[in-house]
Amino acid sequence: MKVLGLIPVANETLPVMGVGSANETYFYPVTITIEDVQGIAPFVTKVGFTANLDGWGVGALGHAGFFDRFKVCFDSRQKTFDLEPYEENQIQA
Repeated sequence: MKVLGLIPVANETLPVMGVGSANETYFYPVTITIEDVQGIAPFVTKVGFTANLDGWGVGALGHAGFFDRFKVCFDSRQKTFDLEPYEENQIQA
């Protein structure tokens, strides 16, 4: 959270359970822009961050707000991923 300049005050918090422990999670509104996927406008979603993962170089948690909008396929060997928006998330021309 420190690397991103996020200060855990006055934001919505929830305890989040993970494998082996519970962590205080702070939620911030984040605008996500995906430039290489046609028909997707920038959108705002709540993203949860926890300071307990700062030492790992990560902090974002969860699926709600992104993975419920896109079908995602990870190719570990090629180190790539593909996004396909669910139809209800596409901009209608």
